[in-house]
Amino acid sequence: MTDDFTAKEYVIGLSRRASPQVLLAAEWAQLETESNFADAVASGWHFGAEWGINSDFDLRVGSNDQQLCAGGGYHANGWGANYTYIHNWNDDVLGFALGDSDTQQIEISAAW
Repeated sequence: MTDDFTAKEYVIGLSRRASPQVLLAAEWAQLETESNFADAVASGWHFGAEWGINSDFDLRVGSNDQQLCAGGGYHANGWGANYTYIHNWNDDVLGFALGDSDTQQIEISAAW
């Protein structure tokens, strides 16, 4: 028996600046997965707002499938750092198998 896994994702979204410091965004996404283990379809709305505190720092808050997400970022001199917290991330896809899934992500990037 082989372990086959297929995923398809469809996303459509819009964003708009409410002011020079505030960006608002909304998207609808659908993820379809098929495997020998389980098939699942998850879809939902994601909403977010980003506030540019100054030219280097941003704060973010949003809703991922009606679950809280928040974070922030620092970007200057060709490098950046971002932090994100997502409450019950992918709960509708993997919650049945893995339980609660609060997720934290740290990203460091550099441009040259």
